[in-house]
Amino acid sequence: MQKSMRQRSLEKYDKMIAYAERQPQKECPDHIRMTKEISLTWYADSCPYCQKFVVSDCRNCPLLYGEFDDDTYETRHCCRGLWTKMDSAKTWKTWLRYANLIRKYIEDPELFNSNWHKYFTKSGKEK
Repeated sequence: MQKSMRQRSLEKYDKMIAYAERQPQKECPDHIRMTKEISLTWYADSCPYCQKFVVSDCRNCPLLYGEFDDDTYETRHCCRGLWTKMDSAKTWKTWLRYANLIRKYIEDPELFNSNWHKYFTKSGKEK
């Protein structure tokens, strides 16, 4: 039986998280080294969802959060903006925090959104 995109994405995040946990936590995340060592990265070329939906500007991607009202990227965010925070993390420790939240989001976006207040304030700042 073929694995779903969700299953493949969760497995990808499990592998990336395990890799990141072995890195010196105060060092800067390095997607190039990660790619060389485990053949995965947090960019679109390793994401089953991106591989399917990026050709349509991410329309209909179940991980996309936001509106398409004005067709600008400012109103749309992958994984509720968590991917951008993970990508700009300055340490592996911070990267891990966001990667784990993204994993929860992938697991069940509706449940994650209903529990958003557990992780962030109303203004979007992390608790």
